[in-house]
Amino acid sequence: GIKIREETEVEVADAATTRDLFAALGYPVEFVFHKHRASWAMEGVSVTLDTLDFGFFSELEGPIEALPAAARLLGLNPKQAIRQSYSAMAREHLRETKKISG
Repeated sequence: GIKIREETEVEVADAATTRDLFAALGYPVEFVFHKHRASWAMEGVSVTLDTLDFGFFSELEGPIEALPAAARLLGLNPKQAIRQSYSAMAREHLRETKKISG
């Protein structure tokens, strides 16, 4: 009932230069979606609330053994967890709103 995904995160000081670097490596921007993230710490678990054009999403990160209790405390049901990535959901949203072709 828990989605586990390996993530590699790096801090970028200059988004425009980084975008240019990716383009120079052959990875042009395909589409852009906006996200606002708020974060909290709760009993060893990182809790985030993401606001996107296509919905609101919560994410819990921490030791696997701590996640079920944190989810219960927040009233979250792991059976309702969404397995799609934000990029997949953003593409679907854009197709539905006819901003890009499929």
